[in-house]
Amino acid sequence: ENGDRQEGEWKECLKHGNGTDFYANGDNYVGQFKYGKQCGYGQYTWRNGSVYAGEFYDGLKNGFGKWKKAKDNKTNVYEGQYYHDQKQGFGIFKWASGNVYRGQYKNDKREGIGDMRWTDGSI
Repeated sequence: ENGDRQEGEWKECLKHGNGTDFYANGDNYVGQFKYGKQCGYGQYTWRNGSVYAGEFYDGLKNGFGKWKKAKDNKTNVYEGQYYHDQKQGFGIFKWASGNVYRGQYKNDKREGIGDMRWTDGSI
């Protein structure tokens, strides 16, 4: 009814196993499902070209994953741990400018021990 489309394995009328969601807004998800929710490894692609590839639990980014803002190589990239759809634990964020942060995150923000490097070489 809303234009979304799902393909893949089903169990008890719910997506379960491997499958693909095609959303009416142009986003899509390819990966594993458990009782109707994204769970396990998958890749979510937004219509703007941003991509997250990694672990999901209960429909949220959870565990290790990599997010990339756009399709080209000159863009923001985060690779690390997620918890409940937020950066949490150790991660590496690389900005399109070349600046890099390696360290701890909490509630989607840099917090704790980390190392920030700017393209001019400063720390």
